[in-house]
Amino acid sequence: MKKLGILFLGLMFAGVAFGQHNHEHKKEVPPVKPGEPTFAEFDKVVHDFGQITPNEDAFVDFAFKNISGKSLLLNPPKTSCGCTTPSYPKEPIAVGGEETMQVKYSTKNRIGKFNKQIKVYAQGYDAPILLTIKGEVLPPEVVETTPTKKKNSLFKKN
Repeated sequence: MKKLGILFLGLMFAGVAFGQHNHEHKKEVPPVKPGEPTFAEFDKVVHDFGQITPNEDAFVDFAFKNISGKSLLLNPPKTSCGCTTPSYPKEPIAVGGEETMQVKYSTKNRIGKFNKQIKVYAQGYDAPILLTIKGEVLPPEVVETTPTKKKNSLFKKN
């Protein structure tokens, strides 16, 4: 009887544990492919910074036009890394209106090549537009730290 009670208790805990699992997985919609109809037309979707000096932020502007046929309100963009910060218009954009999204890449404590994505979302549209920034942060200059020999001024010879 004691074993039956333990078995029942174990099944009850298992039922509670599995009952907490959310069976409704929200499927992420893939980004819009080039040429597919969407809400905005960007002047470019990829920007290559080339080589960047370390410890200086890099900025790029992505200009775009509302081609949705209705007033457009952007949702907060999602980035692939905390080092990438987009600034986007928070007011509705009129049909045919043109705006700019500025993206900042922080090079602080980062050296080497990078390739970061920004997903741009708009209300009423499931598929985001994918923007990409890439480049290479150069290593800091090496400063020679070898001491130099100085003449001792106490024993000057005249």
